[in-house]
This record gives sequence, structure tokens and C-alpha cells, in this order.
Amino acid sequence: MTRAILLGASVAWLLAGVIAVLVAVIGASALMAALPPLAIDLDALRGALVAIGGGMLGMAGLHVGIVIGLARPGATRHRAATGAMLLGGVLVALFTGLAAAAWTSAAARPELLALLLAAGAVGALAAAAYALVVVRLVADRRAGRGS
Repeated sequence: MTRAILLGASVAWLLAGVIAVLVAVIGASALMAALPPLAIDLDALRGALVAIGGGMLGMAGLHVGIVIGLARPGATRHRAATGAMLLGGVLVALFTGLAAAAWTSAAARPELLALLLAAGAVGALAAAAYALVVVRLVADRRAGRGS
């Protein structure tokens, strides 16, 4: 189940990265028009979107590397499990914070209530999935199956 969650997450990160890059290439002008006035120009917005998309694509690659490492025996699996626990712990904190921010914003912006509640729920679900990965890997390590 741990590898399945990480593989599913890698697909989500990949799709998010591709969408961010596509928005930078195709829809940056429309996004700029929809946002409140920004202190940056269109080229800077495109650059930011490409950077964010690149980071997301990197996260997808990191997840795939961990999944491959978890499938291998011995020291490789041990290192991959350690990396997965570290990555999972960081992402639990990140997605918990994002969920809290979305829910707090929902209270302040009633016109966006449904969208922000849904965003908070997605963040909480992601945090729970990564927490499950960490808990399972720690349990495997304690039982002697993680090395």
C-alpha cells in the first residue's frame, strides 16, 4: 500500500507540474487578467509558473525514485524507506498547513466558501495519505522488515 500511495502521489505531482507549465505557456495572459493587480509583469508570472511546475515535476521524479528503491532489496530499500519517511513527514506538515490555511481563508471569504473548504479537504486528505506512508514505513522498520 505504501508504494501505491507514493506512486499515486507521483502521478498527481506530475499532472500538477504539467498543468503549471501549460498555464505558463498557454494561459498566463488569462491568469494575469483574472488576478488582482500584481507587482510583476507577464514574463515574471510565466517564469514563476515554470519554476513551480518544474518543482512539481521534480517531486514526481523523487516519488518515482523512492518507489523504485522500495521495490529493491537490502540497503537500497533501507535508504529509500528513510527518504520516504523524511519526505512524508515534510509533506504531512506542508499539507496540514495548507489545509489549515484554506479553512481559515474560508471563514474570511464566504464568497469562496465551497472552493476553500474543498481545497482544505484535499490538503487534509493528502496529509493523511503521507502520514499513512510514514506510519507504515516506521512500523516496517521496527518489525525488522525495513532493512
